[in-house]
Amino acid sequence: MKYKVVQERDRPIGVLDSGIGGLSTLMALKEHLPRENFIYICPDSFEPFGNMPESTIFQKSAKLVDTLMQQNCKAIVIACNTATNVGVANLKLKYKVPFVGCEPAIKPAVEQGNKNILVLCTVSTSRQPKFVELKKKYDNIATITVAPQTDLAKMIDDTYTECVQNNDTPHAHIIQNEILKKQYKTTLKQANLYNNTTLDKSNSYDYTTPDKSNSYDYTTPEHTNSQNCSILDDFYTLLQKNLTKPVHDILDQYPDIDGIVLGCTHYVFLSKIITDYYTSKNKTISLHDGNTGIAKRLRYELGKIRQLR
Repeated sequence: MKYKVVQERDRPIGVLDSGIGGLSTLMALKEHLPRENFIYICPDSFEPFGNMPESTIFQKSAKLVDTLMQQNCKAIVIACNTATNVGVANLKLKYKVPFVGCEPAIKPAVEQGNKNILVLCTVSTSRQPKFVELKKKYDNIATITVAPQTDLAKMIDDTYTECVQNNDTPHAHIIQNEILKKQYKTTLKQANLYNNTTLDKSNSYDYTTPDKSNSYDYTTPEHTNSQNCSILDDFYTLLQKNLTKPVHDILDQYPDIDGIVLGCTHYVFLSKIITDYYTSKNKTISLHDGNTGIAKRLRYELGKIRQLR
């Protein structure tokens, strides 16, 4: 029997989150590192980490990392602000591969000149010492208001689940491929998405060639719905329906801001709802998320160990 040797650089990059929020990070990773292979995983049922005890967050994050490392990943991206600082140091020691996490984009907001900044984040993120120190660092430069949200990430996950059910589409097959196909007009032959139960535990996956059983080309007619509308379009339409009022109610409380930091990867999917709100008020604000910074940091870390494809 012939075995194909997987080159070190061809090993995948593991990306994890509590739900679909990290897919916004994955879009940035694919844009900045288009040659890389990615595996994205989240809990079998979406479980936003933001309201959980830190011990539970670490336990669940560690399980996801363990699953990714069984797939011989060359780096791990924790696409969740809440999970980034909860025990990551221990995981780095265990696996000896680069770990890249999230940080709310307060620094870019300040550097752009925003003076009245609203940070939308989870409850857990708002309490983490590293976040408190980050905010304190810029408190003398800008007015930074932190608005922890208890339900927003779950509402986004629930909206995606509703979208999948409405389209009668297999959950694990579409979540990554439809979003990236729409964003970058490309056929994704090497990037695959799994939940915990679908990963191949044999470690025999060939990351140098397309996997016909797990890779789906949604640019072909047979993989689109009857209205010829992508899942991503449906998802954004449902977000507008389900989240417009809750998001506008939040923003109504902060009329004087000139910049918003999206301190949870889920919230990036609300960008249009937020910009539409300010457009209706003839006001322009800037939105900031950490995804581009994550992609640049990952490129740096991989280059440092000569693992870029």
